[in-house]
Amino acid sequence: MVNFFSDIPENIFEWIGKQHCFWVATAPLSPAGHVNVSPKGIAGTFKVLDKNTVMYQDLSGSGVETIAHIRENGRITIMFQVREILEGTWHEVGTPEFKKLIPDEERIPGSRAAIYVKLHSVSTSCGYAVPIYEFSHHRNQLISLLANKEKFDDDTEQKNLDCKSHKGMFNYWAQKNAASIDGLLGMDIGLEIAKHQKVDIYAYKPFVHEEKRRAFAVELKDPTAPLCRVRRVDSSYVMIGVGFVAGLLVMAAFNHFSMHFLSSFPL
Repeated sequence: MVNFFSDIPENIFEWIGKQHCFWVATAPLSPAGHVNVSPKGIAGTFKVLDKNTVMYQDLSGSGVETIAHIRENGRITIMFQVREILEGTWHEVGTPEFKKLIPDEERIPGSRAAIYVKLHSVSTSCGYAVPIYEFSHHRNQLISLLANKEKFDDDTEQKNLDCKSHKGMFNYWAQKNAASIDGLLGMDIGLEIAKHQKVDIYAYKPFVHEEKRRAFAVELKDPTAPLCRVRRVDSSYVMIGVGFVAGLLVMAAFNHFSMHFLSSFPL
């Protein structure tokens, strides 16, 4: 059954190294906020540094809940079937701490932060209600997607942020990773780029209080900020354009067949 430990037992070190996935749980302080549980599973992203410290590479995604929650309160739980209750911090890509924990040769494309956590306690879990699964292989879609985004940026350092490509990794961090769904601040790099490019970090965050939205809108109007807007294409305009072209093609085809049909009759 369940056992509790003050640090990671030696016999679990090797076992953790063989696991192919784990889950990370965090939550904001506000009772109105949203608890987040994220599955993780790219090979080589998780490391046990010592019996009281672990870390993992946090790859970019459409949300930034883990970083935002750690930034606010430091609480985090990592679950393998061994439950690790920890106090966390994060080190963003481009910082000296990130480079120390994740050397360039170990960095995976799209890696945005090193989540660094110190253990409070460790407990085993019986897992009697968990089905038995067999590992097949790791997915590569996320790494491929993020690698393509990084190709649109000159590099992954905090340089020349004003006019990064709208298809690049930096801009993705600005649009998706500068704030959590509850409006907590996320990545510093994402927030800085958002202000440079006048990107509304709360545009697609459904649970942000209106006061916070208005306050950030005022910041975006700062006349000293560089004017480098993100190129956006409204989907309604795209549909209108597609419909217009399709209409022209239908009319051309109708005219062609009409003329062909009429020419078959003698005058």
